[in-house]
Amino acid sequence: MRALTRRLGNERGSTIAAVTMIGVIMLVLALTVFRFGSMDAALVVRDIDAANAFWLAESGLERGESWLRAQENLPEELTYPFGDVPDTLGCGYYDVEITPDMTPARPVYTVNSNGTSGTRSRVLEVDVSQVAFSDYLYYVNRNVGTGPAWFYTGETIDGPIHSNGEIGIAGDPIFTDVIESAASTFLYYNDGTPISLSTDNNAPHDEPVFQEGYVLNGTSMDWIAQADFHVVEDRADLVLTGGHELVFGREVDEGPGPGWVSYSKINKDEWTHVELATLTNGVIYLNGDCEVSGVVDGQVSILSNGQIDIVDDLVVFDAGENGPNEGCDDIIGLMAGTKVMVKETEPNSNDCEIHAYLIAVNNQASLVDRYSHGSPRGTLTLYGGIASDKWGPVGTGYFDGDQLVVLTGYQRDFHYDWRLREFLPPGFDDVVFESSAVLRLAWRDVTPR
Repeated sequence: MRALTRRLGNERGSTIAAVTMIGVIMLVLALTVFRFGSMDAALVVRDIDAANAFWLAESGLERGESWLRAQENLPEELTYPFGDVPDTLGCGYYDVEITPDMTPARPVYTVNSNGTSGTRSRVLEVDVSQVAFSDYLYYVNRNVGTGPAWFYTGETIDGPIHSNGEIGIAGDPIFTDVIESAASTFLYYNDGTPISLSTDNNAPHDEPVFQEGYVLNGTSMDWIAQADFHVVEDRADLVLTGGHELVFGREVDEGPGPGWVSYSKINKDEWTHVELATLTNGVIYLNGDCEVSGVVDGQVSILSNGQIDIVDDLVVFDAGENGPNEGCDDIIGLMAGTKVMVKETEPNSNDCEIHAYLIAVNNQASLVDRYSHGSPRGTLTLYGGIASDKWGPVGTGYFDGDQLVVLTGYQRDFHYDWRLREFLPPGFDDVVFESSAVLRLAWRDVTPR
């Protein structure tokens, strides 16, 4: 009996020890699970805080850019647009500062936004700059009358485009730069039955090539007001009343030539010659219509409160087969209160070439005179750009397979003059910038690590 009792006692002791060991192991496991669970929860909170901090910083950027758009005069020094106390939003706060860089020809504004949620912060930056109408090969304010800006098979559109309305696409044009439209759709020709679509093609009828992409539902840019136009008028060095013809580089006996402008009342043969270098501001204003042509050796802007007719080639002196040469400092601006028109003249009946930026405040720019009449006039070549209240056609035609056959007017060959991003015709900086539009140049995450 004593032996049996000792054996049972030993077994009870072993069982207690085993149970105790198992309990300790389970407790350790439970504590470990709890610890890892707590760590996971903390990590989740940190991740949520980090995500919230990112979006708070993004909100600050958006608000900072909106503040810039609303300013009539942009800042020239470090600015805290919403004060130096962080703004609260939702689950955290953000603070914004704007640093202008005035050294480039067009100032760049760095918007810095620091978003904080809980223990996490994110710091984001964007570089922005004002948008100018002259940043585009084509700018079109509205689609009325002649309809939207149309581009066709066989064309290579060599420059950026902005339209506040739809952009028309017929066939397979090639766009070499970004296309922006404030509309939500493109207007496709669709084999003669136009259709509005938000897609990048209308196969098999219309299949454009967007080499640098496109933007739909973009920002609508406000158009030029007459008051802005008169700002440049006030800078005019030479003011002419009544209709005048201006010829640049006109050859006369032992007289002017390159670097000069000659003017006469229309249909008169009484010429006055002015050296461009004597025009302090480089602005000529006409209180009346204007006919213009010639070779410009210098920098000049021509303003008319009426219509400007291009009656022959209008080019810069320092140019070659592909427009202005590299390093060329000759530049031309035309700004009309109504139309800028390529006139139907004998010199223009066989090609016309223009090196200029054209602005038509109240009507079409580069509207070809009688574009739907007569015979084909060859190629209209432009190195520069066009900003117009409404779209201006240059000719008519039809498709023969994949080829556009011109019936009247011109075939287009238009190229953006990239110098316009840094170098504008005289006085144009007073009108081409739209303060409600800024372009984001770069985005950076600069969160300290």
